[in-house]
Amino acid sequence: KKIILFLATVFLCQAKGQIPVSQRLSDSINTKNHEYWPSITANDSILIFNRLINKDGYKNEDFYYSTKDSAGNWTEAKPLVALNTYENEGAQTISADGQFMIFTSCNHPQSVGSCDLFYSFKHNGEWTPARNLGETLNTRYWETQPSLSADGTELYFVSNRPGGKGGMDIWHCKLLGFNETGGMQWSEPENLNINTPKNEMSPFIHSDNETLYFSSDGYTKKVGLDVFVARKTGATFSTPTNIGSPVNTDADEMGFIVNAAGTTAYFSSDQNANNRDIYSFPLPAKFRPKKVQILQGKVLNSKDKSPVFATLSLYAQNDRTATYNTITVLENGQYLLCLRKGKLWHLSVQADGYLFHSERIDLQEEAPDMQQKNIELTPIEKNATLTLRNIFFDTDKATLKEESKAELQNVKQLLEQNPTLRIELSGHTDN
Repeated sequence: KKIILFLATVFLCQAKGQIPVSQRLSDSINTKNHEYWPSITANDSILIFNRLINKDGYKNEDFYYSTKDSAGNWTEAKPLVALNTYENEGAQTISADGQFMIFTSCNHPQSVGSCDLFYSFKHNGEWTPARNLGETLNTRYWETQPSLSADGTELYFVSNRPGGKGGMDIWHCKLLGFNETGGMQWSEPENLNINTPKNEMSPFIHSDNETLYFSSDGYTKKVGLDVFVARKTGATFSTPTNIGSPVNTDADEMGFIVNAAGTTAYFSSDQNANNRDIYSFPLPAKFRPKKVQILQGKVLNSKDKSPVFATLSLYAQNDRTATYNTITVLENGQYLLCLRKGKLWHLSVQADGYLFHSERIDLQEEAPDMQQKNIELTPIEKNATLTLRNIFFDTDKATLKEESKAELQNVKQLLEQNPTLRIELSGHTDN
């Protein structure tokens, strides 16, 4: 009777949505081998993960990827041949648009230490050869498990380098730009305040750029790694909260990620006694990140509709902590952005030989999780018209608001880059 009563109670709780149930991904992903470390694009279309396989008589970590079919199911996973080697590579992070990846590679000819952080991007649909992220990030110690912010400008990773709090720690740095050879330049990594004398691993920064999920054995007395969540408040993170069951078990839980919508989590666990597999489960509301909208589309020439290679930058009105630094659009004109809901965003798009484009994206009210938007740029030519949509005045005054300066800076830059350009300014009042 006690067993029946217990099962009935569990069934009732599940029916009320109080106990989410983790689900092992299908056999198109999980096999008799170990599968772990999932990464997913912002639009949920591509899954990349690690598989430990037997290659010529010894164990080897390789990348595998899967795409969703028309029914929303993951297709049979395939090896990522362009980046797989006879050494170990894995623990990757993929950009929101799926075109850029930072990962760990061990015993690589370019390595500074035994395991370093490398990157690759897609060019004409193919992944470029792996390139070391440089000695600002990589040391003779162990660097691994990167997580890239949705705008591509902030990086979290794990290292046992000196200067931490002990064991494996999570570190953070910012993208400063690119050198003359195209190499990425990063700020000096900083140790996060959530680290303990034990181990903090597998960080994942959500697309809202505020919610951090990670694994640790420093916040509980149990043996093994549990998944935690912490929220960014200014330059630091809040006290971590244990995600709890069904994610955390007596086994090690790592590689916890959350889709852009904030509704579904993926993680790897060895709760199956035979091997490590990838699981998913519906994320309870209290652990969810802030809501974001995926804005995607193409940047096109307004005359012939051909794709334009351009850059986009955004900032949120009245919130200087919410910015989207310059994002380079793909060669085919496609772009993908993850914007926090509840804010009024100001967008600027620039490309050589074109007038810049600006507009406001209002997500202050209820907004869809995904929006398709093509942006057309006007070639610089005689009688071309440019509308300044991000110029604001104080009410009943001729005084420009602070948020207008970015738009005026765009005009200044346009004139500097095109010194023979002549413009005529006109405007109107709002009464």
